Amino acid sequence: MGNQVGRHGNVNTLLIIGYNSYIANRLSQRFKIAGINVDFLSQSGVLYNNNNEVLANLFNRKNKNSLKYSYIINCAGPDRKFCEKYPSEAIHRRKEIIYKIHKILEYGLAKNVLHFSSIHVFGGVNCRYNKPRAFACPNDPYGNSHIIAENNLIDKLSLQKNKKNFTILRLPNMFGHSNKMFGETTHLFGNQIIEMACKGVIELRAKNNITLNLFPLGLLCDFVINKCIKGKYLGQTINLYPDKPTKILDYVKKISYYTKFRIVSNISAETPIYPKCTSDILFSDFWSHFDNEIYETFLYFQKKWK
Repeated sequence: MGNQVGRHGNVNTLLIIGYNSYIANRLSQRFKIAGINVDFLSQSGVLYNNNNEVLANLFNRKNKNSLKYSYIINCAGPDRKFCEKYPSEAIHRRKEIIYKIHKILEYGLAKNVLHFSSIHVFGGVNCRYNKPRAFACPNDPYGNSHIIAENNLIDKLSLQKNKKNFTILRLPNMFGHSNKMFGETTHLFGNQIIEMACKGVIELRAKNNITLNLFPLGLLCDFVINKCIKGKYLGQTINLYPDKPTKILDYVKKISYYTKFRIVSNISAETPIYPKCTSDILFSDFWSHFDNEIYETFLYFQKKWK
């Protein structure tokens, strides 16, 4: 039997929404290592187990009030490119996902929700606003869709008996790779640079020493397993940060240590960091995770593109 997790420690299975999600992929691997059972719900509503076998419909009458899952972990939703191209449809899709979560809770199949959002809900590095409900990123369709989803989740939970049974994690740009390497992985900033290096694109020009809030996926997994699914942050919305935002020059130097490709830089000015709001959690072991994931990702792409 797997480890017992969750607020009451009496349910040993998690439900991840977003079957093909990059984050869901890595989380499922880490949960398996930790002995925690995971089921997956696709955005189309199909239920799978960790062996990729299709399971029976969740909303079978015999499942009602069965409390099958200690946590619903929501990794689903449209990416930035889709949000920018189809902003209205992106909002609709996020609302559909929140509706599914609400339905699962209402049916008595789960009690707690861990919802992944983005620090881009505040419109980017130059925005000074710190009241998400008052400022919903009108100029950033991606951030706008996320803040609407956050508010929609909280509003729906307010109708439930347990109003505080949620944790919202706002994530910076994620770094790392997954063994299953779904398409969107290569669009992540770090992996894209390493992919180009492995393909022979060996010159990088950094015109500005831009500050990046990059965040290793391994660090996120540790936080979820050791803190979040144990119910330590229920009722909170949290911004995740490394202790210090990563300057692009520091970042490419770390990558060049492994890839040995030439760096051409013209550093002028540092951009301001993202504003802090609500609860903020900083991590001191950022670089140790970062180094490991750079090396792990480089080895993957070296094999893939040699």
